[in-house]
Amino acid sequence: MTGNPQMADNVLIINLTRFGDLLQTQPLLSGLAANGANCGLVCLANFVDAVPMMRHVSDAWPLRGSMLLSRLHGNWPKALNMITGFVRGIRSNASYSHIINLTPTNSARLLARMLAQDGANVLGFGMDEHGFGVNSGYWAAFLNVASKRRGSSPFNIADVFRMTALPLLGAARPGQDSGKLGVPPQEARVWAGDFLAKYPFVRPGKNLIALQPGASNPDRQWPVEHFAVYAARLHEQGYISMLLGSAAEKPLAEAFAARVDFPFVDATGQTTIPQLAALLEQSLLLATNDTGTMHLASGLGVRCLAFFLATAQPWDTGPYAAGNCCLEPALACHPCSFNQICGFDHACLRQIGPDLAASLALGQLKHGSWLEGLTDEMRASKARIWLTGRDACGFSDIQCISGHQGQGQSAWLAWQRYFWRQILDNVSGIQPSCSPKKPDFPAPANYVEHAAPVLRQVAGILESLAGAAALAGKNPRAGKILLQGCDNVQSLLDACAPLASLGDFWRELRNDSDDIGKFAAQLGVLSKNLTNFAAELVGKE
Repeated sequence: MTGNPQMADNVLIINLTRFGDLLQTQPLLSGLAANGANCGLVCLANFVDAVPMMRHVSDAWPLRGSMLLSRLHGNWPKALNMITGFVRGIRSNASYSHIINLTPTNSARLLARMLAQDGANVLGFGMDEHGFGVNSGYWAAFLNVASKRRGSSPFNIADVFRMTALPLLGAARPGQDSGKLGVPPQEARVWAGDFLAKYPFVRPGKNLIALQPGASNPDRQWPVEHFAVYAARLHEQGYISMLLGSAAEKPLAEAFAARVDFPFVDATGQTTIPQLAALLEQSLLLATNDTGTMHLASGLGVRCLAFFLATAQPWDTGPYAAGNCCLEPALACHPCSFNQICGFDHACLRQIGPDLAASLALGQLKHGSWLEGLTDEMRASKARIWLTGRDACGFSDIQCISGHQGQGQSAWLAWQRYFWRQILDNVSGIQPSCSPKKPDFPAPANYVEHAAPVLRQVAGILESLAGAAALAGKNPRAGKILLQGCDNVQSLLDACAPLASLGDFWRELRNDSDDIGKFAAQLGVLSKNLTNFAAELVGKE
């Protein structure tokens, strides 16, 4: 991106999310370091062991989130004393000119505000003096939207984290190794060597393949019987399987053991995060659900064969590194929404067969290509097969090799990716260093049928509202017209399912519009973008 970035001196990043999302902060850290920043990191205490493997982190501040929550419910003065002490501890040891909060919860927003009382600039998710949430920048608003609208999230979360801090990053595109993690500590490597030495049939780095059968939700777990068949296929070719997972996932390991008649390594529940990384280092490939283990392996340069089921999709939470393979069911209902009860008896769990997964893995293991040995019948299977890479602008991207890229939800996500890049660049006033690539296939007709008329109608309303906004501070009637028009836009977008993410973004945009002059300019820019998008959808440029 062009422009004059702010000088990034000392930057504190707040990321109080899950293990995998924490690791996805690495591209942001790499970008900040390239621009001269010294970075500190606030994370949950149970994931602090991962921080030594994250590059460019000078200081880590672990927050005991579970204790804080329990005190909030039981004795709020103790909770207040705890968080105040936490803030005081950071301030007494370090000084930060910028704070980047990547967690949209009220507690994280409050923490960012407390830490910024010395005059630090807050990017991402903040809180105003009245206790209301505010977003610094339009990528932060989109990050908030994307966390709610999984079917409308066409950017890898690592890139959205990175773009949220755009004022500090300058024009440089992320390098291919921007998501690369550091190496595990030596003591973890020694432990891994001793652990694997107990299995004489294992040749570390030569015949070991890793399996992660568990996931944060059982609905997102590829069936353990599929993992067993997959492992059997690879065992026939001389590869030894190693099961990974937390202690809570031990029943999955037992179910796996009951289904196989060949030796394997069971490391379930026996590793710390650094030890898990050290075992992954000795593995040729990881077969996994969408988990933190997947992001750890990807950051270490271990190839991943990843399954995305139920609410998981590779567009936004896939491995950041290039060269990985992602599988998701080719079903119209995938991905399903959060808190949605499945009406199809979890059909997605049975959609991806173990033979397809094994063929892909063997192609990579034996020939260095996921495609080697993949038959036309396999390509036309009931799974969408994606390979991870980079687009011309440096964003993480996925390319479909199973012929589904121009179909249904996948096609609509590709068009939304093109659309959102333009919206977020133009509304922000950014001059992009490169332009997003338009999909080379038409948008799905059923999406166009519903979205295009609404886009045109909303664009017309926004164009008329730009004038009303310019007069709103001087003319009460103009202010009333503006408010009514904003509500009309909201109703139109909320009623159009293909534009649900745009409806949420509009809600964020209008709530953050304290500067009426700036808001009027945004309305004009947004109107033009929606008009152009509607025309492109129907093929009239």
